[in-house]
Amino acid sequence: MLIQSVLLRTFNALKRAHQRRAARRQLMKMDYYSLKDIGMTHFDVMLEANKPFWKR
Repeated sequence: MLIQSVLLRTFNALKRAHQRRAARRQLMKMDYYSLKDIGMTHFDVMLEANKPFWKR
């Protein structure tokens, strides 16, 4: 039971890290107007993209 719990938490943490990485990559592909629509600037995207994968 304990091993399953640890494995599940680890898997979920890795999954969230992968999702954050994918979202940051998508942000980097967006153009000026798309970023403006969601209230972000190129500078905001660079700050977000340079975060380590474990940071929210």
